[in-house]
Amino acid sequence: MSSPSFDLDNRISLGFLGKLGEGFLQRHGCLPLISLTLGLRPKRSSVVAGYLCGWVEFSVSPSFVDYTTFNSTTGLFKLPSELIYMILELLDHFPDALALVMANKMLYNLGFTHIQQRLIESRTPCVGSRLICLGDNSDDGDLPDAITKEELEEIPIWQKDHPYYSREDPCNYYTYATETFPNVSTDSYYSYADPWVMVTYEWREYGKDYVDDKGPWYNALTDILKLETLNAEELVLCNLTKREYADGAEAARRVKDEDLACDVTYMLAAILKCRICWSSDDSIAMADNPYDVHRGVWAGDHFKVTTKGRLLASIEKTQWEWNDVTEEVVKEVEAYWDL
Repeated sequence: MSSPSFDLDNRISLGFLGKLGEGFLQRHGCLPLISLTLGLRPKRSSVVAGYLCGWVEFSVSPSFVDYTTFNSTTGLFKLPSELIYMILELLDHFPDALALVMANKMLYNLGFTHIQQRLIESRTPCVGSRLICLGDNSDDGDLPDAITKEELEEIPIWQKDHPYYSREDPCNYYTYATETFPNVSTDSYYSYADPWVMVTYEWREYGKDYVDDKGPWYNALTDILKLETLNAEELVLCNLTKREYADGAEAARRVKDEDLACDVTYMLAAILKCRICWSSDDSIAMADNPYDVHRGVWAGDHFKVTTKGRLLASIEKTQWEWNDVTEEVVKEVEAYWDL
């Protein structure tokens, strides 16, 4: 079973996670979890380059800007604030929106919340989405209910323009998703370290001659790109569909074999992957398959990663019942690690 993972709602591929049983739980399998927790980030070079291009668009040359006051003019202030908000909404390219907001203090104050919200959305693109790790031998008549009839009806329409797949060798949903969903590279994701540590060095590559003159601007850039960092020890993986959750820190503590000890994020990633795999063929390159990993009980469900404190506060507020499945999922992970 080859196992790329997909975000069915955003229609993106989260990468090939390897064959089950062949490096199944190595660290390259963390990407689906990261997309729920840390997520995508704009490239730092694009942020800086977009900013410099922005000055040209505003008809203001950097050489005439007083960086120490961070207060240039753009001619936009004749517009009501509501129109500026609309302009920001229409700028699909994040560096463009950031360049506009960074032009001066007034735009910065108006657009700060907008930029923060866009960062949150881009850094956690898969929050609330249906996730599945789909095998290449999946039968379209044997898929989780999460994959809708309408989604399956897209396949023959696409296949008409791709004669490589004939009626004798039809395209299944695995192939359709692999061919059409854009792949999200692991290079596009945050590492576990401070995501903006390197911005200083990249900025100096772009503006060595005047980098020391724009301290306030750089500080403002750093502030607007900072988001709350969650403590890994507090993270829980939530299945929003079934209202079940796994406590990352507790799961890591429950691992009995010292050789299998791992950090919280890796443990949650292992739990997620163990439960979202799906295939119609049980040949998964494992000597044994004790929990039928190819029939994942969470395949196609909606997910979110949050802190345990926030989850408990939400439970108290909504009075919805959530089940803690930490103990049982740890047993599953250990069973596969032992193979």
